[in-house]
Amino acid sequence: FKRQLFHSSLTCILCSLQPTMIAPEIILCGDKYYQHVIYALAAYIADYEEQVVLSCIIQNWCPKCLTHWESLDDDMLSHCCKHVDTVIEEFDFCKLWDMYGIVGDIVPFKNNVLHADIYGMLSPDIFHQLIKGGFKDHLVDWVECYLIHVHGKTQVETVLDKIDWWYMTSINIHIYFMDFMVFQDHSFCPIYWVVAFPSRVTLQTVDW
Repeated sequence: FKRQLFHSSLTCILCSLQPTMIAPEIILCGDKYYQHVIYALAAYIADYEEQVVLSCIIQNWCPKCLTHWESLDDDMLSHCCKHVDTVIEEFDFCKLWDMYGIVGDIVPFKNNVLHADIYGMLSPDIFHQLIKGGFKDHLVDWVECYLIHVHGKTQVETVLDKIDWWYMTSINIHIYFMDFMVFQDHSFCPIYWVVAFPSRVTLQTVDW
């Protein structure tokens, strides 16, 4: 019910844009020339949980491609609206769920909005999925596990308190910390580019 309510709400919100997706409007562009413009939805930035709802898939499946959830590293064709509509027409809900990870009993908003290829529109939420996930969650957890390994659980709280105190009171440590963060950011930047532009950028083409 919640998923269908979400898609029905998006349909109502976007229906006001439908006329501009059919008939062109005359718009004064930045180059001072007038152009006929037809609008279309270009990108939808969302975290994974929202991508699951938008693409009508099951949790842990990929919203962008047909890869099975147990083998996400395998190469596979991308999702497309025509393919999804075809398998929904041909298979029952159980087969859609098990083989394709598709929730088949929902009418997605893309069915009622022009030029709404949600699988092509979905863009990763760089902040929550990479920056927060990489820096805050992964690195902080890793450092804490390392301190537990070195000092033991009984001493780790004392060590963390000392680190906080040093960081807040010593300008030298503050500068060192900022240099460390810049170094870490430089190391993570190539990954951001590969995720954001997978068809144009690879780890081999990024200037490290």
